[in-house]
Amino acid sequence: MCNRTIYVRPPSNIKSQMEVVNLWEGFSGKTLQKEHITEQEWLQKIQGKDLESGRKVTLL
Repeated sequence: MCNRTIYVRPPSNIKSQMEVVNLWEGFSGKTLQKEHITEQEWLQKIQGKDLESGRKVTLL
Protein backbone atom coordinates (compact mmCIF):
# COMPACT_ATOMS: atom_id res chain seq x y z
CA MET A 1 0.00 0.00 0.00
CA CYS A 2 2.27 2.74 -1.27
CA ASN A 3 1.45 6.34 -2.25
CA ARG A 4 -2.15 6.16 -1.10
CA THR A 5 -4.12 8.65 0.90
CA ILE A 6 -6.74 7.54 3.36
CA TYR A 7 -9.24 10.11 4.59
CA VAL A 8 -10.93 9.38 7.89
CA ARG A 9 -13.77 11.69 8.82
CA PRO A 10 -15.77 10.49 11.80
CA PRO A 11 -19.38 11.76 11.77
CA SER A 12 -18.91 13.35 15.19
CA ASN A 13 -16.37 15.83 13.76
CA ILE A 14 -18.80 17.32 11.24
CA LYS A 15 -20.68 20.41 12.42
CA SER A 16 -23.07 22.62 10.51
CA GLN A 17 -22.48 26.35 10.46
CA MET A 18 -25.43 26.81 12.83
CA GLU A 19 -23.97 24.27 15.28
CA VAL A 20 -20.64 26.12 15.29
CA VAL A 21 -22.42 29.44 15.88
CA ASN A 22 -24.41 27.93 18.75
CA LEU A 23 -21.21 26.56 20.32
CA TRP A 24 -19.55 29.98 20.03
CA GLU A 25 -22.58 31.68 21.59
CA GLY A 26 -22.43 29.22 24.47
CA PHE A 27 -18.71 29.80 25.08
CA SER A 28 -18.84 33.58 24.74
CA GLY A 29 -22.15 34.18 26.50
CA LYS A 30 -23.20 36.46 23.61
CA THR A 31 -26.03 35.97 21.15
CA LEU A 32 -25.61 36.81 17.49
CA GLN A 33 -28.39 38.41 15.51
CA LYS A 34 -29.47 35.90 12.88
CA GLU A 35 -31.24 36.60 9.63
CA HIS A 36 -32.80 33.61 7.90
CA ILE A 37 -33.16 33.88 4.13
CA THR A 38 -34.41 31.52 1.46
CA GLU A 39 -32.14 29.86 -1.07
CA GLN A 40 -33.57 32.15 -3.76
CA GLU A 41 -32.75 35.29 -1.72
CA TRP A 42 -29.20 34.00 -1.15
CA LEU A 43 -28.67 33.40 -4.87
CA GLN A 44 -29.95 36.90 -5.66
CA LYS A 45 -27.50 38.42 -3.16
CA ILE A 46 -24.46 36.73 -4.70
CA GLN A 47 -25.52 36.94 -8.36
CA GLY A 48 -23.16 39.08 -10.42
CA LYS A 49 -20.54 39.41 -7.68
CA ASP A 50 -16.92 38.45 -8.20
CA LEU A 51 -15.30 35.69 -6.13
CA GLU A 52 -13.83 38.05 -3.50
CA SER A 53 -17.18 39.79 -2.93
CA GLY A 54 -18.89 36.41 -2.68
CA ARG A 55 -16.46 35.41 0.05
CA LYS A 56 -17.29 38.55 2.02
CA VAL A 57 -21.02 37.85 1.73
CA THR A 58 -20.44 34.29 2.95
CA LEU A 59 -18.68 35.51 6.07
CA LEU A 60 -21.48 37.89 7.05
